[in-house]
Amino acid sequence: MKRLWLAVVVLACVSCGSSDQALQSPTDGMPVVTATPEPAPWPTPYPEKEGQPPVYVFIHLWYTAVPERCGSPGGAAGGWGPWVWGGRIDDPCAVISGAPWLREISSPAYPLTGPYESGNEDVMRWQIRQAKAAGIDGFFTGVYSWAPHLDFVFDNFFGNPVTHRKGLLQIAHEENFKVGIEGWGPSEPNPPAQRGPCIAEVARHVAAIETSPYRDAYITIQGKPAYWLIVPQWMSERDQVTFFDGTPEHPRSFNWLLRGNFDLQEVVALNERLERSQAQYVSFDGLPSFNGWERNPGFADDQWRILQMPETGMIPISHTYTGYDERSGRFKEPYRGRFGLRNGTEHIRDFLEDSITYGAQIILCESWNEFGEGSMVEASVNIVPWRDMGQERDLFLDDQGQDDPYRYLKIFSEFNGMQEWVPPRPPPCSIVDPLMLQFSPLDLEKSGQCTSVADRTR
Repeated sequence: MKRLWLAVVVLACVSCGSSDQALQSPTDGMPVVTATPEPAPWPTPYPEKEGQPPVYVFIHLWYTAVPERCGSPGGAAGGWGPWVWGGRIDDPCAVISGAPWLREISSPAYPLTGPYESGNEDVMRWQIRQAKAAGIDGFFTGVYSWAPHLDFVFDNFFGNPVTHRKGLLQIAHEENFKVGIEGWGPSEPNPPAQRGPCIAEVARHVAAIETSPYRDAYITIQGKPAYWLIVPQWMSERDQVTFFDGTPEHPRSFNWLLRGNFDLQEVVALNERLERSQAQYVSFDGLPSFNGWERNPGFADDQWRILQMPETGMIPISHTYTGYDERSGRFKEPYRGRFGLRNGTEHIRDFLEDSITYGAQIILCESWNEFGEGSMVEASVNIVPWRDMGQERDLFLDDQGQDDPYRYLKIFSEFNGMQEWVPPRPPPCSIVDPLMLQFSPLDLEKSGQCTSVADRTR
């Protein structure tokens, strides 16, 4: 019963808030033609926190949850991705032994609401409010350039006017928050046939950003929309210029945050060839490896050298994983994957402090909700007492060893100079997993731990 209280009643730490009637989904499948709002003007460079660089956290919009299918033949098949990673024996329609309020998901931590549907408007709205309560300035979203996530994640970000579905960009506009895109493309070795679709998918993102009526909520750097990108290795110098600058018929003026395939001097050389766009070098403080964190010995030097080259238009940008562990939990057999332990909260605290010390003007953290790889800060509870997934055992525990679902968000809050931790308003009960609600000994709605309708006021 104690852990039941921790898994569900821990929602009581969320303060109460007023509510408006939740919007209902359309009842017919007929396309509705509405006037398209004009794109908003680009905002002034955002954010403008005095003496403090903006902090952006990577978020996945790829989760699906289908509890209504459980109990039917093959109920878990075709859904719950990627709460359960490929090759795992986990079944999210089954519960964890000793904890009948928790589903079998491939994660060492469990989101406070239970597994959720990323495209749910109220889920995205509550995630934004959690981040804002911690002083986080925005989300970068993985809008992938390969199947099967293309249209699913694209719609989750940009919305779908045919189905009256709001996307993260519109919700961020309503919540006075910022969001951007991180693009992942196929790299070598890959068949040439994949190259065209990759380029076309990025072009689709660019066009949607430029024409969105909610683009004032899109992250900008130096007045240009930002796009965080793993650049395909097969691009020649000529391909790169066309890709980043666009063409005379379809010009692009973006700020491209590059990762993975460039060193600092290559980014400097690229900027000398670009006319309209700007490229930025992203410096890792370290990377997960087969033996733990591999610290980047050039992290401080990278930041300092960029500060010495203001004529390039580049600014120092730091990046880290909030944690990482893919050694087990993803596959049926033991897997010697990469990992980087948090050491409680020491790793993330050190990174944030180093970023300031070395002059970072933007801080990127990965990630908000990569549950399958142990890299998450979203409000969650530790499930190691019931299920050892092979990762570190102190996730979401405070210094006294007590469960604290907001553990990592409080660290961001402290770093961002918030005077005291004020939890976000409670989530709507509609996004709490029915399994968790079913086993709660309390009436969650009456106790204020969740609300029956979503609060959609700004």
